[in-house]
Amino acid sequence: MGKLSFNDPLATDYIDQMLLKLKSANNNLSQQDRIMLYYSFAELFHNEKRYSQAFSHFKLANQLQYESIDFTVDDMKGYFDDLIKVFDKTFFESVDNKLANSANNNTLTPIFIVGQPRSGTTLLEQMLIGHNKVSSGGELPFMAGSIAQGLLQLTGKDFPKACRHLDEQQQQLLAKHYLQNLQSLAPNSNYIIDKMPANYQSIGLIKLLMPQAKIIHITRNSMDVSWSIFRNHFESLEPYFCSLEQIAQYHHCYKNVMAHWQCTLPEFIHTVSYQELINDPEKTLTKILYFCDLDYQKECLNFSQQKRHISTLSNVQLRDGIKGDKSRSWQAYQDYLQPLIKALAIEGEE
Repeated sequence: MGKLSFNDPLATDYIDQMLLKLKSANNNLSQQDRIMLYYSFAELFHNEKRYSQAFSHFKLANQLQYESIDFTVDDMKGYFDDLIKVFDKTFFESVDNKLANSANNNTLTPIFIVGQPRSGTTLLEQMLIGHNKVSSGGELPFMAGSIAQGLLQLTGKDFPKACRHLDEQQQQLLAKHYLQNLQSLAPNSNYIIDKMPANYQSIGLIKLLMPQAKIIHITRNSMDVSWSIFRNHFESLEPYFCSLEQIAQYHHCYKNVMAHWQCTLPEFIHTVSYQELINDPEKTLTKILYFCDLDYQKECLNFSQQKRHISTLSNVQLRDGIKGDKSRSWQAYQDYLQPLIKALAIEGEE
C-alpha cells in the first residue's frame, strides 16, 4: 500500500484495522513493533492535523519506551553536581602550563559539536564537512566509552572525580588514545569532527587532554528541542528521550552544566544558535570557521547537494537543504504541553 491518507476509504479501513490490532491485548507484536507503530500513527494523525489523536499516540510510544528504563534524571544529578565541583576555576589554574605544553605537540585538531539531541548538530556537521580540510567521524562513543574506562583503570575512580588524580603522563596517554582512534577514521585530515551531543558533559576533560580541540556548542529554543526529542524515536534507552517530565529535568541539568563551562572556560567554547545558523548561515559559519582557525569556503552551504551518508534522525530533513525553521510544530499541541512549558520556564528565548 502507498502513502496512507484518511481521504482514501480503503486506507481508512486499513488504518482502523491496524489500530484495533495494535490496541488488542493479543496482537503478538513485539514491544519495539508497538513503539514504532505508535510513532507512525502519531505522524499520520499529525499530518492530518488531528492533533489530539496524534499526541495520544506520541505519548503511548514514549510510555512504552519509558517502561524499559530503570533510572531517572534525578539519579544523574549527583553526577552533574560532581562535574561542576571537579572542574572549577582552581582546577584549570593548576594545570594551565601543562595544557600549553601538550597543545604544541599535536597536529590533529578535534572539533567537538555539542548540545542537546535535535538541536542542529547534524546540520552543522554537514556544513562543516563541506570544507576541504574538515572530515567527520559522526557521533563517536570514545569520550564516554574507552576514555572513561581508561580513567577508571588509571586512577581507580570514575569520571569525573578521576580527573583530579591524573598525572601529566596519564593525561598524555589518554589523549594519544583518543587522537589515534579519531585519526584512523580520516587518516589524511587534520580537522575531524566528533558530533556526539552528550560530549558537552566532557568539556572539562577535553580541555584537560586536548587543549587544541575546538568546542562548538549549538543551542536551540527549549520548547522546539524538547518537543522534537519527544516526537522522535531514539534507540538509546534514556529517560530524557521519552518522558516530558524527564526531558524538562534533563534540559535544566544541561543548561546548568553549560553555564558552568561558559564561566570556567569561556575562550574554549564557541556558542551558536540553531536559529542563527538557518537565518544567516554564511555569516554564522564564517565565525565558526574563524574560531576553528579555518577560512570560509562557500562549499559549506552546498551540503544538501552532496551524496553524504547521514546516519541520524535528521537525514530526510537535511536532504532538503535549509528552508527556514519549521520546528514550531509544538504550538499545535500547546494545550497538551502546558506541564512541559511550565517545567522548562525558560525566559528570553525567541
